[in-house]
Amino acid sequence: MCQFDGKIYRQVRGLAMGIVSSLDLANLYSCFFEDRVGVHSYPDIPFYKRYIDDCLSLVYTKDELSAKCLLENLIVFDNCTIE
Repeated sequence: MCQFDGKIYRQVRGLAMGIVSSLDLANLYSCFFEDRVGVHSYPDIPFYKRYIDDCLSLVYTKDELSAKCLLENLIVFDNCTIE
């Protein structure tokens, strides 16, 4: 919730990305789902980093499609699609 020009606004879906505290919330939101599956403990994923809505990982698989499927099925953010 925030107040602007005497009016109170409440965001009902997603995360607002325009306020510093919203950036922290976005990182905590993502961290929750990543920690839940233990993405950092997978031997085929030696590098996985994320900042807000940008994800970068190094994945050892036989081809690009296998890497994409592994990450898409491993890390699932509720009500959010990462492509």
